Amino acid sequence: HITSHHITLSEPPGQYSSDGLEHGNTRAYKDANNRTIDENDPSCVVGVTSSLNEAACSDSCVPCPSGRYNEFSLDRYSRLGEGSCNECPVGRFLEDNGLDASLHDDESDCQLCPPGKFGNAVGEDECTTCSVGTFAADSGNLFCASAEPGFHVNTSGASAEIPCARGTFSVGGASECTECEIGSFNSEIGNSACRIDARVERAKFKIRSLSEHYDNKTHSVTDVRCVRGVDELHTSTSRTAALQASYYWDSVRYAAYEQQEAQCTECCVQCDSACPDDDDACHECEDRRGVITLESYPVQRGYWRATPLSTKVYECELRGACRGGNDTKTSAQCARGHYGALCGACRAHFDYSQLRNKCVKCGGPAINMVGSAGTLIIVLLIFVTIVSRFLMRRFGLHGTCWRVFEEILTGRFEFIEAVSSWEQQQQQQQSADSERKQRERFRSIMTKLKIVIACWQISSSTVWTLPRVRFPVLFEVVLKTGRALGLDFIELGSFNCALQLSYFSKLCVASLLPFAFALVICCAYAADLARSRVWRRRDDFEERKERAASMATYLLLLIFYVALPSCSSYTFRYFSCLNFDRGRGRDNLRVLAVSMDIRCTSPAYRGWLWFVVLMVIVWPIGVPLSIAVLLWSNRHRLDPPLEGDSRRLFRRDRRQLVAAADQRKKIEVRDKDHELRRIEFIFEEYQPRVWAFPVFELVRRVFLSAVLAMFYPGSTSQVAVGALGAFVSHRVFLHYQPYISDEDNLVSELAQTQLVIIYFAALVVYASNETRQKEGVFASNTFGALLVIVYFSSFALAVWIVLLQLYGVEETPSGGGERLDPARENVVDMDFEEAKN
Repeated sequence: HITSHHITLSEPPGQYSSDGLEHGNTRAYKDANNRTIDENDPSCVVGVTSSLNEAACSDSCVPCPSGRYNEFSLDRYSRLGEGSCNECPVGRFLEDNGLDASLHDDESDCQLCPPGKFGNAVGEDECTTCSVGTFAADSGNLFCASAEPGFHVNTSGASAEIPCARGTFSVGGASECTECEIGSFNSEIGNSACRIDARVERAKFKIRSLSEHYDNKTHSVTDVRCVRGVDELHTSTSRTAALQASYYWDSVRYAAYEQQEAQCTECCVQCDSACPDDDDACHECEDRRGVITLESYPVQRGYWRATPLSTKVYECELRGACRGGNDTKTSAQCARGHYGALCGACRAHFDYSQLRNKCVKCGGPAINMVGSAGTLIIVLLIFVTIVSRFLMRRFGLHGTCWRVFEEILTGRFEFIEAVSSWEQQQQQQQSADSERKQRERFRSIMTKLKIVIACWQISSSTVWTLPRVRFPVLFEVVLKTGRALGLDFIELGSFNCALQLSYFSKLCVASLLPFAFALVICCAYAADLARSRVWRRRDDFEERKERAASMATYLLLLIFYVALPSCSSYTFRYFSCLNFDRGRGRDNLRVLAVSMDIRCTSPAYRGWLWFVVLMVIVWPIGVPLSIAVLLWSNRHRLDPPLEGDSRRLFRRDRRQLVAAADQRKKIEVRDKDHELRRIEFIFEEYQPRVWAFPVFELVRRVFLSAVLAMFYPGSTSQVAVGALGAFVSHRVFLHYQPYISDEDNLVSELAQTQLVIIYFAALVVYASNETRQKEGVFASNTFGALLVIVYFSSFALAVWIVLLQLYGVEETPSGGGERLDPARENVVDMDFEEAKN
């Protein structure tokens, strides 16, 4: 306000009166003399009074304090002091604290708050720094913004937010990113949350020492750790990078560190693959950190993984079949000649070698055909020679065959009449006692042969019924060679190379081959019967017909007896499938255990179900059931009642003697029953009191050689069930002593003990493998040699007893000698009536 009758003076800009009197707010004014005074005039005049309020003018003017400014002169006084200076607006600050008036004479002297700071009040002399978790990107901010979800700010005074790395997440205002929890993942940066996948077994893992944690069972990738220590990895199921500090698992060069404490190599990897074989130094990385994902996880040599998303690795069974590495394609995982799950199937023109336990390249077509034909001919010659020799002894045809052969060579084709006349002469010369001895000797040899064959078949079946048991190599070769005893000729020689048979083809051949042999026998019997009707005399036709029928039936039962375990095992292998993890909760990969290239979910597999069911009905069910029905229908002939049986009248100390005499008498009655001659192969070695024991024997063989594969495959329980079955079988045989001859019971007891030892050894070997003691005593050649000795022990005893029976002599009272009669030692050699008297 301007007055014309008072003198008014002003303060210069940027100052205020120190006495607390404020001037008016006009910049230009006129004094009492009507002189115009501008804002640049000198400051207050000391002692000037105002007629309005009688206040004296300030004796000094000082600059405005920090955070304030004054851009004009004052022409009036009031009692406001420094309040006459204006405060800097929000978002600005003025740091000078009254030192220079020129720094307080305009609003522009109030500076904007820089990035990373804010001002939310007027008159600030400095801006406030943004706290952790917040940031200010521009100048003149009134407040700091919180970090957005998926970002974080880990320092104060930040001018920008940082995105969260892959494998981590954050919510709003985070000072750091949080790692994804187990079972969750994310594959991009800047995520506000992790994707949850409950089917991922574990998304965190550490790389571990192979020597300490890898053994012969399946392993989860999720619990791997390194003994030297590595940073924790965070994997994802899809393209998630995981950083690893200082160490990585060099799977390609694992063999070089086999004897060291840790197999983690100090280096880094810039790509997913491991170091080259010929490169001792690892790839250089700028930050010395490698990148590993679940998809690129490297697998040790000798192990296999189903898919890039699998969280489990499996040990390969074939030697050198699995290369390892991080590529799950068959061409990359499997060695040359191998493919399929666990690289366990052989490609075309490759065949499995039992000795080397791997697929080897086949020879030329000519070599394959010659090898296959030669193997088949040798096996058939051995089989035919043994069977024909026994049959000639059994039915008294040894001399007959030579007679027929001589007649053919001399061109005299009237051999039928010659045979008949010669047989009549032989029957007259041969006594009843010599005929009985011959039959007993044949029966004794056949009984021991049955016992040994059954024992070997069960022992050899452990190769596939117990797939996780790794016997020493020497013993495994013996077991695999023993499969020929089950007429399993397809697995021998070069048949696979020559014919390139799949599992289903082998199933057909193995199941139908015994029927082909049976058909040949039936045709031979029909031809012999037809020839007898034409050429032979009618008076002995019935006798010859009965003998031919007995011989044919005997051969048929022998073939089915030998082929039963092999055919049963082939059919039950159809139901034995292995499951392999495919990752991300997808259905497991189900592969046929006997042929790793066949999926149990494929249409081809399902198409064979009807045939397998039919073969199950025919072999493991039909054959034992037929034998049981046959024995039941003839039970009274097999265990015939004796007249005048008054055993209850004898004293207790003579009951055992009389029981033995009863059995001897029943055996004589049973042997004279010609209607039982056709099925004599089934029961000839057993005592009448255990006439149903052949059924138990068949069921035992089927269970241990085929059905056992269905009990928790590859587990400890499976091996334990097999050992329990062998032990129960041993106790049953030991309790009943079913064989007529004590010698046969002795061979049987040794054979059952042999099975118990082998299954116990299987349990011990399995346990040692599970506890990572693969190179211990149970994997040595010495232990394998001991098992081979056990394997052949029952056979050696049987041969020794047979040799004693054939060539042993016993002194007679007259001083002469005669060959030992293989009597049935556990049956008292005395007349039944004499025993009663």
